[in-house]
Amino acid sequence: MERGIKQWVVQLGLRSYLNLLVLCVVAYYLVSQIVINWSQLRHYDYHQDPVYAFLSFVCLLIYFGVVAWTWNDILSAFQGKISLWQAFRIISLSQLEKYIPGGFWSLVEQVHLGSRIGVSKDALLRSSILHLLFTLLTGLEIFLYWASFSVSEGGRWIFAGLLGLVMLFSLTPFCLNWLFDCFLKFLLGRDILNSSPHWNFSKTIRLHLIFICCWLWLGLAVWLFINSLIPLSTRLYLDALSAFSISWCMGVLNFITPAGMGTREAGFVFFLKDFLPSSEALVVALGARLWVTFAELACAAAAWKADGLARKKSSPP
Repeated sequence: MERGIKQWVVQLGLRSYLNLLVLCVVAYYLVSQIVINWSQLRHYDYHQDPVYAFLSFVCLLIYFGVVAWTWNDILSAFQGKISLWQAFRIISLSQLEKYIPGGFWSLVEQVHLGSRIGVSKDALLRSSILHLLFTLLTGLEIFLYWASFSVSEGGRWIFAGLLGLVMLFSLTPFCLNWLFDCFLKFLLGRDILNSSPHWNFSKTIRLHLIFICCWLWLGLAVWLFINSLIPLSTRLYLDALSAFSISWCMGVLNFITPAGMGTREAGFVFFLKDFLPSSEALVVALGARLWVTFAELACAAAAWKADGLARKKSSPP
């Protein structure tokens, strides 16, 4: 037992040092891009299109509502079905916890809020982690699909092969269960008995298609947001989505800074530079952080306000 604890502490320390090293590289890249493009940023013509901005914000709010529905659907697989409003409240309020440095605090808050309404903590933890895993896998698939058509002839087969491998893990129940167990062990630092959901192909294919559709809808919101700052052709929709999806995945795997701050922006700038000037890519990446944060605050405020009104109505006069 003591040996296992020591091994876990060593693994946690090595993981933290590795994250710190990656964060330093990311910070250097992001700061260097700001320094290089500072003169262009100072004189950038900041004209925002309010129509595109409004539509992008509405699409993003709808996306967060769908996220709550997908999480609730996964929760039902662990015998933890709740109402859609309860799921939206838990997801919306817990999203603010990710701005605390140090890891997956939003998952902790989801377990805390769900347990207060009688849902099993075990079911909440597993469904939240599985939801995160599905989002990561499908987001990576979006990027790999784009890369398999965008890179040079020699690299296409590599990205196509990686795409097939990721799809194998996200669609095959056995591979998905194995990956889920590994991901759970990576986050918690120990093995969990009977952690995997027992699903068939129809369930995994259904969830896979739902999450892909969620990414495509989020891509529409991202494309509209970019157009609110910079005109962007519709043929670059997939490029914008793939840049956002891979940068989001990079941000999630950053366990040090709040909400992957810095890593997500650096990744977004790096991939946006394929079709946008560096200065414009910086404006979009930094603006996207504020855009997402404001939407998360709006959802949390709506959930908190509605919850307060419900308690007020239920209290005796």
